[in-house]
Amino acid sequence: MLEHDGSPVSALVSDRPVLLVHGIWDRPSVWRGLQRKMRNEQFQHVTAAELRPNNGSAPLGVLAEQVQSEAERLYKAGGEQPIDVVGFSMGSVVSRIFIQRLGGSQMVRRFVSISGPHAGTRLAYLGWRTGQRELRPTSQLLSELNADVESWGQVEVTCLWTPLDLVVTPPRSAILPNARSEHRFLVPIHAWMLRSSGVHSKVISLLRSPESD
Repeated sequence: MLEHDGSPVSALVSDRPVLLVHGIWDRPSVWRGLQRKMRNEQFQHVTAAELRPNNGSAPLGVLAEQVQSEAERLYKAGGEQPIDVVGFSMGSVVSRIFIQRLGGSQMVRRFVSISGPHAGTRLAYLGWRTGQRELRPTSQLLSELNADVESWGQVEVTCLWTPLDLVVTPPRSAILPNARSEHRFLVPIHAWMLRSSGVHSKVISLLRSPESD
């Protein structure tokens, strides 16, 4: 697997809750590799949400409400300490709906998007389900979200993407214009972004980095 942009990882214990949000057709188990790496690096509270249904048949806002529920639980359990959110593919868009529209900007410190079709993906034209249509480049949902930069509040946004992506097309759709940073990985297959050791290391490094001024 070709990749770059890995970062050294600290061994400090992290008590900040982290919520992982999977993509279309996926289950929480797709995060096992990253979760294992995070446990080894002393992250104490890492939760993988389960989106139901996961096949794009429901509006993405319905899935965002599920993320909101899990995020609120983690936020309260952690003494109302801001949480970090990591989303993959469709889960990145669902996560930003939560952050931008459902009060997530008040609960989230950092949002890491991995291969999220934020400007839409042409592949979504092949799907007819409601959630799939909302991932099209011409979708009203994405247009409204992308126009509403102020709704992010103080959330620090980072985008990880691969120029070789054949699911998010064009691949640069995975870059949010308001992102604090974006990092490119030469991973040849969309789903392999969650298997990449470089991606794992970068996510951990980002969540461990000092607070911005």
